[in-house]
Amino acid sequence: MLINSAANTVCNKGNRSGIFDYIGALTGRFFIPACLFACAIFVFSHATHATSGVIDASCNTTAYHETVKIKHVIDGDTVILTDDRHIRLIGINTPEIGHDGESSQPGAVQAQNYLSKILNQFPNIRLHYDAQRYDKYGRTLAHLFLDDGTNIQLLVLRQGMAAPLTIPPNLGFLACYQAGADFAYEHGHGIWSLPQYQPVQATQLTPRDLGYRIVTGTISRIGESRSAIWINLAPHVALRIARDDLDNFDDLVFSDYAGKEIQARGFIEYRNREYRMRIRHPVDLNITGVPGGN
Repeated sequence: MLINSAANTVCNKGNRSGIFDYIGALTGRFFIPACLFACAIFVFSHATHATSGVIDASCNTTAYHETVKIKHVIDGDTVILTDDRHIRLIGINTPEIGHDGESSQPGAVQAQNYLSKILNQFPNIRLHYDAQRYDKYGRTLAHLFLDDGTNIQLLVLRQGMAAPLTIPPNLGFLACYQAGADFAYEHGHGIWSLPQYQPVQATQLTPRDLGYRIVTGTISRIGESRSAIWINLAPHVALRIARDDLDNFDDLVFSDYAGKEIQARGFIEYRNREYRMRIRHPVDLNITGVPGGN
């Protein structure tokens, strides 16, 4: 969906090796014990069918840090363990379940139900931690796996139940999650069939477009401040790259992007009379017409 045509310089850095050359030819197979009830077989086979033939080493690990039990699924990207820890799934973002009388966002209940169906049948899961262990809310951040090595985040992404969420430094399965999201987007699965997940022109943003969006436009200006690089797409619309995140962009020369068409994904907020989207990694940008790009 969003492959940064100017970001090939980052694909050999750390765990991001080869993410822009990823071509899905995956070979994983999933074994279901014969003693499971028929309904469990249906749920798991349905969940894993989307990944059959498209799983490679970028989705796998043998470095499990804990085996735990699930007590409750809060929503499509957050669960509670039997020891009452809240686990936030790294790399994905699902629509929000409504609280205190508020309506759930479109797709939220479907994502919650999808994850619940899997975990109700397979409550023992394995956790793999990344570089950052906790978020600002005190939740534990982890990649989740079933006993057979199935990457749960990949299942959710491939079904279109979640959008990819790239937050450095937790980039351990970036290539895997990018490929899963691309598959769902290209096939219009789940949330990618909803109006609010379709690309919107920067010049047409309104207060109704706050939240997760895909924004397209022409780069009119590149600016700098002490805290960030600013990519302006239209009057009062800008992408913000904090200087703390510049290491993720390696040696990209942002001034070369002026006049280029760009597509960006992330969360739109309205601040200081301007629509802003923070970009933390080039995987969330697609810039056309850049030499050496796609």
